[in-house]
Amino acid sequence: MEAYAIALIAVGSFLTLLILIGVGCCARRRHARIRLDGRHVLITGGSSGLGLAIAKEAARRGAYVTILARTTSTLAEATASIQQVAARPDAVQWVSADVTKLSEVEEKVKAACTAFGRPFLVLCCAGAAEPSYFLQCDPDLHRAQMDLNFHSCVNTARACIPLMSAPASANGGKERGESYRDTSPLLTRPKYGENGHIVFTSSLAGMTGVFGYTAYSAAKWAVRGFAESLYYELLPLGVGVSVMFPGDVDTPGYARENERKPEETKAMEGQVKCISAEKAAKKLLAGVLDRRFLVTYGDGFLLECSVFGLSPRGRALHFFLSPIVHLAKLVVVPGFEKVARRSRYFVHADGVSEGQV
Repeated sequence: MEAYAIALIAVGSFLTLLILIGVGCCARRRHARIRLDGRHVLITGGSSGLGLAIAKEAARRGAYVTILARTTSTLAEATASIQQVAARPDAVQWVSADVTKLSEVEEKVKAACTAFGRPFLVLCCAGAAEPSYFLQCDPDLHRAQMDLNFHSCVNTARACIPLMSAPASANGGKERGESYRDTSPLLTRPKYGENGHIVFTSSLAGMTGVFGYTAYSAAKWAVRGFAESLYYELLPLGVGVSVMFPGDVDTPGYARENERKPEETKAMEGQVKCISAEKAAKKLLAGVLDRRFLVTYGDGFLLECSVFGLSPRGRALHFFLSPIVHLAKLVVVPGFEKVARRSRYFVHADGVSEGQV
């Protein structure tokens, strides 16, 4: 009996220690929420879909809003719709650039800063999914998806971060290529997010692989890895980083995606709820303004808990829910495998057949 009591005490002490370690590791110093009123918010992919919805939400909060995309006619229409809901209707502008081309992004970002000053909040929302069977898709699809969904984020970061972190000057900051090493004493360096915040858009497909998304998932996983590495580099510059992971959002892009989505992909998605761009924008922007690193909503938070790992700015809930989510994998993953095995997608001498469940 004595041995049994000792074992119980030992197990209880061990669990208590684990909880204390989890809370201690996940605890973080609270920073003030990001305030948008009177600050410059720049959004790539801001002419439609989620980017446009976020632009409207920022404009309602009194921000000076710049939207960046390629098509001028769409940009003009989007700007007019933002002005209708903006607290400052005259504080909305658009610039046209191809986000896959660094020189264009740098030029147009500097032009936008001439009117509204350096950007304080930058959101990289440009992107699109083109699902396809790997062996059926154009060999260039993976490169194109990386350019649009990943390299667009890299280009925007290269164009904006020097302006956000450099000392103010007539031309909006130092030129690209200059050294930004801060040699000032540690006590005088900027606090986290003091000079602004940059946000990258991944996807729930950037947390788990999905049948038919070999190109899209790869690009969205790359976004998270890039953002996590960049987070540490920007700490001494006072620029914060977040990554948004939206699920299915009712946008024109999502409608086009569904037109070419394999049946197996639809089966794996099951009853995943598609929400409006406006609702997703409010939920995601709330997480960004709270300075969270991984920003999800709804069921996406469970995936967040399962993949959080050593990502920065953790929360105690990640520690507590992670074991539960891993247990759920025992049901979810076999379900995905069952759908994949039932597919009639196969290779033969003349090419690849149409897959279907």
